[in-house]
Amino acid sequence: MLLKNPPVFLTPRFVTRPEMKSPEAKWALFGPLAVMVLAFISRAIRLGSIKTLVFDETYYVKDAYGLIKRGYEVQWPKDYDEVFLSGQFTLPTQGSFVVHPTVGKWLIGAGMELFGNNPWGWRIAVCLAGAVSVFLLGRIVWHLFGSGKMATLASFLLAIDGVQIALSRTAILDIILEMFILLGVLFFVRDQLSYRPKLLAALQEIDELRHTKKLQSATLQTKPQKPASFREKFGPVFWWRPWLMAAGIAWGLAMSVKWSGLYLVAVFGIFAFIRELTARWATEPKWLASSIITGGIPAFINLVPISGVVYLLSWASWFVHPQGWGHTPGGNVLSDWWKYHEQILNFHTTLESDHPYKSNPWGWLLQLRPTSFYYEKVAGDCGKDQCIQSVTSLGNPLLWWLGFLAFLAVMVAAFAFLDWRAGLILAGYFATYGPWLIYSNRTIFTFYTVVISPFVVLSLIYVLGIMMGAWRVSADKNWTGRYNLVPAPYPVNQGLIWGGLAIVAVILLAAVFFFPIWTGMTIPQGQFYWRMWLPSWI
Repeated sequence: MLLKNPPVFLTPRFVTRPEMKSPEAKWALFGPLAVMVLAFISRAIRLGSIKTLVFDETYYVKDAYGLIKRGYEVQWPKDYDEVFLSGQFTLPTQGSFVVHPTVGKWLIGAGMELFGNNPWGWRIAVCLAGAVSVFLLGRIVWHLFGSGKMATLASFLLAIDGVQIALSRTAILDIILEMFILLGVLFFVRDQLSYRPKLLAALQEIDELRHTKKLQSATLQTKPQKPASFREKFGPVFWWRPWLMAAGIAWGLAMSVKWSGLYLVAVFGIFAFIRELTARWATEPKWLASSIITGGIPAFINLVPISGVVYLLSWASWFVHPQGWGHTPGGNVLSDWWKYHEQILNFHTTLESDHPYKSNPWGWLLQLRPTSFYYEKVAGDCGKDQCIQSVTSLGNPLLWWLGFLAFLAVMVAAFAFLDWRAGLILAGYFATYGPWLIYSNRTIFTFYTVVISPFVVLSLIYVLGIMMGAWRVSADKNWTGRYNLVPAPYPVNQGLIWGGLAIVAVILLAAVFFFPIWTGMTIPQGQFYWRMWLPSWI
């Protein structure tokens, strides 16, 4: 979109990213690292205070225990939680039908091996995964925008989101899924930062070669002596893209936690192809063929096969344990594995059982129906009121509501001004949120938004960065052949900076206010209802 007199933040200009030894780069490393440590401590305190299996911990903790002891998930008797908690039980040997791969459960099981079959052992892996995710988001912001202080702020905002805190203290798979998703996004960003300048420089070189040959031919009025090479016809090809391959490995691990990790491979693969199109259509005569043959195919080879290999390897323990569910005596193990996947797919696409906290994904971005994990009346000194403990996966409402408005601004920046950084944030939404809209009739829950939460923060950080003068809305047309460029900062009114800080302050105050019901603190029942701002939150 072209404006006659655009505001400064819409005037594209780039600067070189601060060097690794600069104060800004140190902010970008040690700021998110410090927030990660604080996030871990805030989650680890009272991590084992709730002694029972919370919500879906009844499945994943016991599955994890079976994995580390038998090498496969076992079929536990019905209503067996109390016996399991006592530690006085005989471990079953019969394999159990489970609908999620094993990597997340192996990590939960590793915590149980280190700390025992107790609440701390169940939850330490998710606590660490949540803290690492805080760090990874800060690094993503640093590589996208080159601002260490805003990278630290991004980590901080993710650290004080309620769905992050609740799921960092509950031994279920989604926070581990998020960690691998963010690791893959970080690697994908690194790929784009290293690959795109090389691609644009090569495209310019080839285009100049074509023009030179055309000019020589016109001057001499003869046809070129040599036919055009494959490179001249279809553009440059880069077969080795290690950062993209690393993203494939990370997202393969995400797929090995939950199948929804597959959407990251698909959506970001499409995004990478769109980036090829936007680079090649300006110079390549056969721009579509060029984008597919010398752009899309090499990218596919670097990204997709490795993610499939990682996923297949995650089933190694099942392959070597014929007692695991789905093996048929004397049957073909690959055929059994495929049939198992057919049954898992059928489960995921047909589950429509009723549940009091079933939610429609159209309300997720506003946190309209959070999932209650735990609510118990407990003894304590609450005056005339009843003491209760509650764990609800409600996202920080001010973060999510402001993030929704920022999401709309990001869409404008991506589609109207072709800022690829905004496009990458949207790709994150499409991958982590979009597919659930297709399955809105299924039994699904708002706590799945834990993997959307980083992109909500990225949306808000994107807008705050513009508002506070940290960067501009910029397409990357002037990137050709140059590395480590980030959108330039620009001077802003101090009032805008204070306004941005005020937004952060009210989000922090909301986090302090809601923290007791994210972490199961003992509070009077009346204070619980103070925090139920919407009837649908109860």
